[in-house]
Amino acid sequence: MKLSIFVFLVMGLSLTSWGQKKTCQSLHIGTFKANSKDLGPTIIKRTKNLQIEENAHLGYKLAYDITWTSDCTYELSLKQVIKGDPSLMNDSKYVMKVRIKQIKKNSYITENSSTFSDKVTSHEIIIVQ
Repeated sequence: MKLSIFVFLVMGLSLTSWGQKKTCQSLHIGTFKANSKDLGPTIIKRTKNLQIEENAHLGYKLAYDITWTSDCTYELSLKQVIKGDPSLMNDSKYVMKVRIKQIKKNSYITENSSTFSDKVTSHEIIIVQ
C-alpha cells in the first residue's frame, strides 16, 4: 500500500512539473503583452495564421500574417491596418523575423530583425493567456 502511494505521488509530481514547462509551441497561440517606456504597452493576440497587435498609446491596431519557420522562429508580414495611419500599409513588403531565445515562467525573450533594418533588438514579452 505504501509503495502504491509513493509511486502515485512520484508520478503526480512528475506530470505536474512536465505540464508547467513552457515550450516554443505553447507560444504559437495566445495573448501576450510587450511593454515599452517610450511606446507604451502593446497587446499581441496570436492565432495559428494571424497576429493582431494593438497599441492604444500610439493609436494603431495591425494584423500580420504569421509564418512559423521552426518551433521557435517566425516571420510577420503586415496584412492590414485595422486602426491607425493607412500609410503603414506601404510597408507591407517588409518582413519582421522573430526568434524566441528564452522562455521564463511568465514571459519570453525574443530576438527581432527585419528586412527594413540591420538593427537586431531584444524584447521581453509577457504571457497573458
